[in-house]
Amino acid sequence: MAEHGYMATSLESVAQRAGSGKQTIYRWWGSKAQLFMEVYEALVPLEAVCIDAETSRETLLTRLDALFLIYRETPAGQILAGLIVEAQGDPSLSSAFRARFIGERCQVLRQPILQAKAAGALPADHDVALTTELLVSAIWYRLLLGEAPLDRAFAEHLVLRLWDEWR
Repeated sequence: MAEHGYMATSLESVAQRAGSGKQTIYRWWGSKAQLFMEVYEALVPLEAVCIDAETSRETLLTRLDALFLIYRETPAGQILAGLIVEAQGDPSLSSAFRARFIGERCQVLRQPILQAKAAGALPADHDVALTTELLVSAIWYRLLLGEAPLDRAFAEHLVLRLWDEWR
């Protein structure tokens, strides 16, 4: 997958590279998407990005920075982009993707915003769900287009710009 991209990778090529039969791969993972959702979760374990700092703002920045580092150093970003694209044409994948990637994984970014709101650093009527969607959509936009980097500068820009807007 890292060599040829998500779309060009088949379960047959995975089986061949692993030195196993295609049936073995299908027995464990019913589809390419199921395999790569598991690979993504192994490459991006929640504990690797659930890093806390002194303030909610610093926590959000630290978490984004950790996530972006993983995306730069592993094929995790390519996998996520491929899953997003594939989920658009497959209702069952779309449902599984939302269950595994939207709920728990978005909580990594939502939690510092909730903490900031609870601490009074954000207005009481602040829309945490919308803010989380804005952060996630900015990240996914860059993943899908591949034209702009997911790096520390982008993480800082997101947090500093949005945090100022929130207040």
